Amino acid sequence: MSKADPTIIQEGGGQVGTADGGGSSVQRGPEQKQGLALDPRQPERYARRVLVASLGLAPQVLTETLHALGTDETAPFHATEIHIVTTEQGAQRARLTLIDPETGAIARLACEHALPAPGAVQIHVIESDGVALDDIDTESHNAAAADLIVDLLQRLTDDPTAALHVSIAGGRKTMGFLMGYALSLYGRAQDRLSHVLVSKPFEGHPQFFFPPKPAQVLLDRDNTPVSTASAIITLAEIPFVRLREQLPKPMGAGKASFSRTVALAQDRLDPPELVLDTGHKLLIAQGQEVRLADSEFTFALWVVERMQRLSEDDGGVATFERDPREWLDIYTRVVGPENTREDLLDTYRKGLEEDFYARQKSRFNRQISDQLWPLDERYKLRQKGKRIWFDLPLDALHVVCTREDGND
Repeated sequence: MSKADPTIIQEGGGQVGTADGGGSSVQRGPEQKQGLALDPRQPERYARRVLVASLGLAPQVLTETLHALGTDETAPFHATEIHIVTTEQGAQRARLTLIDPETGAIARLACEHALPAPGAVQIHVIESDGVALDDIDTESHNAAAADLIVDLLQRLTDDPTAALHVSIAGGRKTMGFLMGYALSLYGRAQDRLSHVLVSKPFEGHPQFFFPPKPAQVLLDRDNTPVSTASAIITLAEIPFVRLREQLPKPMGAGKASFSRTVALAQDRLDPPELVLDTGHKLLIAQGQEVRLADSEFTFALWVVERMQRLSEDDGGVATFERDPREWLDIYTRVVGPENTREDLLDTYRKGLEEDFYARQKSRFNRQISDQLWPLDERYKLRQKGKRIWFDLPLDALHVVCTREDGND
């Protein structure tokens, strides 16, 4: 038996520990010991090496994956911790066949192949309305699995000292798809995705968990004796698109559901569109409405009209401009001659000071942050030198005037 038998540190959807705490026994990589920079091309050298796997009723795919990772001749990846996503039935099988300190396949694999045992194994049982699921066979069950998976991967990838290896070999096909999709949303350069392939007749064989030492003789489905010495395990790494930088930072307090996370990512991938409705004094960004004070709306409209009149590169307003007439004309058009504030007009007739631009830009951006998250960064006013503008293409900028009846 290995000196460091794996132990269950937690079950369910609790907090996931970091490299310096949370219950995991972390085997630090060489870079962490020497204080060197991490290289995402070498995930096997990270402090936390985390295997995340979806499991169903064939738990052996986990040890087959561990075997393939740990015996790789060029870059062996020895998991310091394992996270299993499964149903209640899958959890029971995992406890009995994988994790048991006396008979579990994880400990046997480490012992027979002289591999480091993972410091901890955490089982995450999928629940719906507080009830552990025996299977995932309804739309609500799929939603529960999706939410658990996306929350788990979000938390694990928050640790820059962790490298994840995500296996989609086990469980329902939808579980594997969700694991891969969630890693696409949150995965970083050091994270990997794979599926394990096992040669026949050992694939799915209830007594085959990895090539044992010494080799054993098993009976195949036709009751024919076969030697495990002929078993071949192949780890097929799956390339995936990393969309992490498209997600808003931070995602916000609490857990984000799978559907919400996908919607946020899609919003960031959709083309920008900024509409200024002068009839309702309303800013609309990708369909989301933002209500502004008259002066802030006027300033945004001034910037957009300048950009449309000049060019994407030269447009916008310059903070050295002191002539207030153009701004006052737009302000009067926005609020209506009958609603103009004479005190405000008197103030600005004297000329626009430099702090006027800083004040308007700050107030506008504050409202965008408050009302438009997570798209706020895309629609904030930018400043470079003396020029203030929207960092948006001209074809994304629109000025309309709708009346109360909704017609132009």
